[in-house]
Amino acid sequence: PVLGDKWWMIPLGLMALLATSGPYIYLFIQHKAEDRLMREQRRYHEILTQASRGMSRIRDLKKLLHLIVHILTKTVRIRCAAIYLFDRNENLFVLRSYRGKGISFPTEIIASSPLVKLLSEEKEPVLYDELKQQAQGSFDPVLPNALEQMAVLEANMIVPTFAEDNFLGFLVLGDKLSGRVYTPEDISVFSVLAGQSALAIENAQFYEEAQQMQVQIAQAEKMATIGTMA
Repeated sequence: PVLGDKWWMIPLGLMALLATSGPYIYLFIQHKAEDRLMREQRRYHEILTQASRGMSRIRDLKKLLHLIVHILTKTVRIRCAAIYLFDRNENLFVLRSYRGKGISFPTEIIASSPLVKLLSEEKEPVLYDELKQQAQGSFDPVLPNALEQMAVLEANMIVPTFAEDNFLGFLVLGDKLSGRVYTPEDISVFSVLAGQSALAIENAQFYEEAQQMQVQIAQAEKMATIGTMA
């Protein structure tokens, strides 16, 4: 009634206002979402960094491996995770610890497999999506076969663990529950974690072997004593 036959100016003005402010509102919301993502990422990066520093104190190998897998799945919130360690006697990488409902990880992976060959050559984290792109434009048979093995493991990323040039094993990381991709910052943190894990695993293996040696020596001394008495 106030505007009379010019009532159409109100919706037109609102449309113009929304058209002008819309991009700014979108950028504001996007900035808030990115800021929240970065805060979450920094939080679990700090937790992983702190955890990596304390790993060397754990001498029980089984407990250490379970702790690594637990921290990865709970802190980063990924669907599944697993750790494979190299068995020198069998020349195999053996599944030593894992978490993930409905996931059937292979118990063993032979040392001559394409995936192990790729990890030993690259000596750095391998991402499924990146490997898929490389395999499409390459004539190297190792890449598609390694990609197939990653699919069997349901791995989004695999992080090898080295102690100097000694290939100890690798971490298998599944998809993030959020659906987000692994960032370069994630890869950097996981690489540091893998390095610290290698040192902790070596220490735990040495301690475990030392304990086994003590048991064997005690058993040998016991048998020698029995033989002397006889």
